[in-house]
Amino acid sequence: MKGLVILFIVGIIGCVVSMWIVGHMGTDKGTLIGVAFGNAGSDSIEVHVAVPVGMLAVEGPRVDEGGIVTREDGSTYHVEPTVHWQEWVGEHFQLCDRSGKMIELSRKSHSKQFDGAKGYSLVEFFLAGRLAPGQEYTLDYKPKRAEPKCYRRAFAAPEGGTKAKRVKFEPVEG
Repeated sequence: MKGLVILFIVGIIGCVVSMWIVGHMGTDKGTLIGVAFGNAGSDSIEVHVAVPVGMLAVEGPRVDEGGIVTREDGSTYHVEPTVHWQEWVGEHFQLCDRSGKMIELSRKSHSKQFDGAKGYSLVEFFLAGRLAPGQEYTLDYKPKRAEPKCYRRAFAAPEGGTKAKRVKFEPVEG
């Protein structure tokens, strides 16, 4: 009988621990995004953000289809598709200073700050923005335009360059 009581208590403890683990696994713990600083000037420094292929798989940019266009004289020419990258960047990333002023992020195909950094081989492109050293900023990443959830990271721009590292962006509603 004593063995059954101990087995019952161990079973209850196991159920409670299992319920806690399952509940904890269902929470959004944020997302990791590669960030580096470099190209320091006399009064500014660049922030570089890695945009991996997976971010584009969640929600890609708007594309205007190309095709064959016929001129009035009957001749034709080919129009390449237009990918609206800057629109995508503006809808999915917002960099603001402490006063709420938006900092423009430009799309780059390469970043020296990520050269040789391990784990960044599947980066589609990089975003770069000019910051004032020592100032506080927030960077928001919104995976889907139609959903209110976004991920936020607050940071101070350093005086000098830093190595590329993945930093955690915490989930924020709205």
